[in-house]
Parts: sequence; structure tokens; C-alpha cells
Amino acid sequence: MKFAAFVIKEATVVGKESALELKSPFSEIDLLEGNRDFIFENMPGLKQVKILSATAEDDGIEGAKGSKESALPSKPSIFFY
Repeated sequence: MKFAAFVIKEATVVGKESALELKSPFSEIDLLEGNRDFIFENMPGLKQVKILSATAEDDGIEGAKGSKESALPSKPSIFFY
């Protein structure tokens, strides 16, 4: 129910059309790539980080399908392999 409450609150603040958008008004991948150092600076154990699009056909990572399906605009999904 927390998600429903969040969507309702967001809809009252930014409008229902914006709250239910299925696409972000900016490139989330570019945003993450541009802030990569800041995002991962406190995670020294991570040696290799790939930021991939959920809409890409085949990224060559086995088992990532569930993670890609759960990704939403402004709500990225993380998959460790």
C-alpha cells in the first residue's frame, strides 16, 4: 500500500498525467553515467558497474530479465551478478 499512497501523493503534487508517465522526460542513463563517481564512491568493493537500459533487447547478462522487468521510470532496478 505504500506504493499506492506514493503514487496518489505524487499525483496530487505534480498532476495525474505526470505521476503515471511511463517514460522519463530526461535520459536516466545519461544522468546515472554523469554521476557515476558520486553514486559509487562509497562502494569500493564494486569493481565493474554497467548501467544498462531496461528496453535493450539482449545485454548478455544471464538472469537479468526479472530485474529489467521491474525497472520503472525514475525507479531503476539493480542486478548483481
